[in-house]
Amino acid sequence: MSWSEKRSRERIAGYVEDAKGTEVKPMVREMDLENLSERVCREIEGAHVYVELAGVPKLFDDTDTPTERKRLMQAVHIFQREIDRIFEAAGATRIHFQASRGHALVYLPINQIEDHAKLAVLAQLIADRFERVFRDAYPQFDSLRVISGSDRGLAIGTRNGTAGDRELLFIGLPANQAAKLLPHGTARRLTDNVYDYLPPSLAEQASEDDLGAYSLARPSTAEFEAILEEFEIDWSEEESRERVADDQRQFPLSEIEFSGARVKIDFDDLSIRNSKSVLAATSYGDVSGFTAFVEAAENEQQQSEALQAFHVIRREQAQVIKADYDAVRVQYQGDRVQGLTHLPEDDDTAIAQSSVEMAIGLQSSFEGTLKEALPQISDLGLAVGVGLGNTVATKLGPRGHRDRICLGEAVSRAEQNEERVGKGEIGIDKATYDLLDEDMQSKFTWSVSARCYVAAGLTWRKSDISKVAAALAVGAVFVGAAAAATVISHRASPGATQVTPGRSWAPEE
Repeated sequence: MSWSEKRSRERIAGYVEDAKGTEVKPMVREMDLENLSERVCREIEGAHVYVELAGVPKLFDDTDTPTERKRLMQAVHIFQREIDRIFEAAGATRIHFQASRGHALVYLPINQIEDHAKLAVLAQLIADRFERVFRDAYPQFDSLRVISGSDRGLAIGTRNGTAGDRELLFIGLPANQAAKLLPHGTARRLTDNVYDYLPPSLAEQASEDDLGAYSLARPSTAEFEAILEEFEIDWSEEESRERVADDQRQFPLSEIEFSGARVKIDFDDLSIRNSKSVLAATSYGDVSGFTAFVEAAENEQQQSEALQAFHVIRREQAQVIKADYDAVRVQYQGDRVQGLTHLPEDDDTAIAQSSVEMAIGLQSSFEGTLKEALPQISDLGLAVGVGLGNTVATKLGPRGHRDRICLGEAVSRAEQNEERVGKGEIGIDKATYDLLDEDMQSKFTWSVSARCYVAAGLTWRKSDISKVAAALAVGAVFVGAAAAATVISHRASPGATQVTPGRSWAPEE
């Protein structure tokens, strides 16, 4: 199956109707985030913290023995479990893990900004101290390091997805900015929105960096223990070492298994003891400008309208991935969706072609049917990144809080490609590009700035235009609609729009 304008339009009409009644109200009393839903959304004051075990994707590709791959899987699993405990010790609520990156929110006590800032930084300092424990447990992975970022402010919390497939999400500047601090500068970073509310003993650990944020120093052992005592945080390095050793015994290498996948991966069947190692293409689709779009909402009604649009976009993107292209929707990550294409098994050419066709389907849906139904998103755009290579799909972490994750350098390349391209563009890595047929390759051009092959404005409508123009050997075609379908012709008709294909789309002379 492939993307269909008619089918997409029909789906979206239903999603728009379902999204009516979405409410966004300030959180004014303590509320379990599990009670959030597509219709019940809350604007929450809090500090967002990201903690990442950096370097994992490349190491997965570089490990060349089954035993070392199992050891690395065990290490990521145990990292997630202890970071989850650190979040809890610091009074933070775990949101989810994205591969080896954990996201948490400090929002209690309600609207106590100083407490939120303090606890976010304490989580960062403890996670940094845990790096010593982790390195001692896994000396063979000395290239890995723990990095973190935090920002504070208002963000909208919601839960998105269908029954049995819902994920907690946050939309807004602090959730976005905290993540963006990670790849740059020092290992422990925070914004001035956090720094300005810190107590003296924590503020003295921070200094302005050259990138417009603050960096945390690494306190001495005596200073670190004094900080934990001052703020009554129940975490110690010695107890952490004991827990890691216990986890290593509980999840021995002998019980960690990898296998291929001849049918579509079902993440609910996966765990540390049952992971899939497959040749796959990862795709990320990010709504460029959506954070600013939500921030521009001036009242509850505008916020509700923005969240209604968000839910419609998310549900349609999931169907493009799952229904139109028989791929796996891995995660929602704020205003970004992650998909995985891994079938037919080990058929790299078919996987590459299908993943790019899916990227075009996502762009077609966003630029055509979604904008048609949601005129308020007309200034937004979708940035899509694709990466192809060996990928591990699994669910790790503490029981009851295990997230779908994909690990491998191809996953990182897909993410980087998405982040480097602009709205309306698709960025693919060389591994994907080299496997495409000549017609599809002709749609992409190498971009020095994006460091990948990029196609701009590539939708199925535009692709059809190019083929019709080539077949008719004309410089322009007319696009109209009939029975909710797109009609392309070389003849003018009432209501049709004349379109001249761009240079790269024009037929050869």
